[in-house]
Amino acid sequence: MGAGIVLLLGQWGFFRYWGGKMWPMLVLIAGLALHVLYFNRWLSALALVPGGMLLTYAMLFFYCATFGWGALGVLWPVFPFGAAVGLFELYLFGRRREALAPAIVLAVVSAIGLAVSLLVAGGATAVALVLIAAGVYLLVGKRNTRAW
Repeated sequence: MGAGIVLLLGQWGFFRYWGGKMWPMLVLIAGLALHVLYFNRWLSALALVPGGMLLTYAMLFFYCATFGWGALGVLWPVFPFGAAVGLFELYLFGRRREALAPAIVLAVVSAIGLAVSLLVAGGATAVALVLIAAGVYLLVGKRNTRAW
């Protein structure tokens, strides 16, 4: 009976869908497991670093599995951001003050990398929209009426 169910699921495309779209669930489960083990006091706070990384990467992999792997050409800065998330969790929950500085540095590097990637990918459109928004703000924005 079990073999028949497996064969039927295979005929319906269940395993193809799971293997193609849902495999990041395994990464998500591993990250959640590390967090559960820490919050149940079975692992040290250092488990939060790979746990935060795995949760961040699982979200990235879900996005790429859904919308296409070409997005990694722009979203590559999420990888160092995952390390920043893990280190920030270590700072926040593990009370390790020394983890905050590298978390901030990695987050800033990731933000700069993402901004550069987005500008390169959608360059002229993004710059034009920012310039238009700045111009509208300068024209319509609240003005200081005080004299020098």
